[in-house]
Amino acid sequence: MRASRASATPVLDLCGRDLTHLASRNQLDFLSGRDSDVTRVVEILSQQNRNCALIVGDPTIRQGVLAGLAWRMYVDLVPTALANRHLKTLEPKAILRNAKARGDFRSRLEHSLHETIEEVMSVRGTLLAIDDIHVFFGGGDREWAGLTTSVLNDPITTGQIQCIGCTTVEGYERYVGRSPFLGGAKNQGTSLGPGRSGPLIARVFCHAYGDWNVRHRR
Repeated sequence: MRASRASATPVLDLCGRDLTHLASRNQLDFLSGRDSDVTRVVEILSQQNRNCALIVGDPTIRQGVLAGLAWRMYVDLVPTALANRHLKTLEPKAILRNAKARGDFRSRLEHSLHETIEEVMSVRGTLLAIDDIHVFFGGGDREWAGLTTSVLNDPITTGQIQCIGCTTVEGYERYVGRSPFLGGAKNQGTSLGPGRSGPLIARVFCHAYGDWNVRHRR
């Protein structure tokens, strides 16, 4: 029997999902009424610079936008910059499934994020979506946030990887938007109050990441 070929992205395979592959098998849940949001994400990702995106909203909304993006990538309804690529997620809930202590919790996150970035840089054509990205900023822990910044900064600002960050409204306002790495969010971002719905989509993790372009659809 021929041995199975080892995966080039074992951490991503274990701690996330290949949404493009799931789209090809019709195994994604789609959310109606979000075509304009998917289009906005595609526009940002297709730019030469400032070409990473942030999706802020409830999990159902975020996953619906990602599912729509994965489907468009699968059926090749995307610009050349996104053609023949795979949208893969990194999900903290999968990383922490077996973590028991806080120390283990943190070490698993740090190791998985670092290894994931290495994998994405080594495998061309991977578009990374980091779910609940606020978790990687330590819930306000400056040291932890600093570590995340150091892991993400060079690969993203030099264009070695491209990614989508996903977070909740609270996670954006309390942690992600205040991170020095996402400079400009605190002053230029849109404040989301009670009663608003839908994702906030912004340029983030880009070559000049202080230059934000934020749009919020009520």
